[in-house]
Amino acid sequence: VDITESVLFIKQHSVNCLPAALYAMTRITPSEVSPADVAAFTDRLFPDLEAGAEIRAHIAATYARLLEQGADEPWPATVQRFIRELSGASS
Repeated sequence: VDITESVLFIKQHSVNCLPAALYAMTRITPSEVSPADVAAFTDRLFPDLEAGAEIRAHIAATYARLLEQGADEPWPATVQRFIRELSGASS
């Protein structure tokens, strides 16, 4: 959790990178990273930050959306579409 927060705070990555990475890990190693694990991890992020609840809600909602959208396709396709959506590119 501390490493994740540090990476986001120094702006090496967008907060949108986190749900995409967690989604990929859930799909790649489902026995090691389950949706319940992701929820528990996300709930521990940014406890002292004023916008912490909003950030956690965004991460959780985006992760849930990726899980739903990617249920019937390979995980890379879901992540690639997500990146295109964020960049404003068409599919």
